[in-house]
Amino acid sequence: MKVYGVTENELRTLTIINAAAAALFSIGAACLGYGLNLHASLLLVDNMPDKAKVLSDVVQPLAFYAAAVFFLLGIAAWLARGGFIKTIKKETQ
Repeated sequence: MKVYGVTENELRTLTIINAAAAALFSIGAACLGYGLNLHASLLLVDNMPDKAKVLSDVVQPLAFYAAAVFFLLGIAAWLARGGFIKTIKKETQ
């Protein structure tokens, strides 16, 4: 078993990065779920009213783009966390 010395500030930073990554992935999953649910609902409609066209033309693509952005930001936070842990391991050796 290896033990690494972690200061309180480093622990706080890791906690913030973990929370940010979890929140970003959660929001991304919610946007993706909303976009997919909207897509399924739009497939069941035969004659779509003009006001509802905004859902298929604007809201649905925005939900998918937002999901992609949040997932990319979550991956960036996750990679930053990995780099931070690698730095801690290197400094304590």
